[in-house]
Parts: sequence; C-alpha cells; structure tokens
Amino acid sequence: MIWGGRVADDSQRDPDTNALRALNKKLHSGERVTLSMLTIGDGLRLAYKRG
Repeated sequence: MIWGGRVADDSQRDPDTNALRALNKKLHSGERVTLSMLTIGDGLRLAYKRG
C-alpha cells in the first residue's frame, strides 16, 4: 500500500498510518468482503460487501 507517495512500511508509526493498517487488516480478514485495489493516486481500496 502506498501512503503519501511512499510504501507504508513498519517504520511509520503515526496514528493515521496505524488506523489505515487496522482498517486494511479488518477488511482483509472479513469473510463477507471482496477487496480490490485501483492504481489511482496512492491507491484506491475498493471493498464490496458480499451477499
């Protein structure tokens, strides 16, 4: 994932980056969600609720 033009690696520990990591982790583990990433800007995450 790109964040502010850079890869959001483990060295970034600010609250905004941590919030994005938590959201992505929750979405990725969700069984009712289909995810996709578009190459727009830093990346646009699409989450589609199944069923």
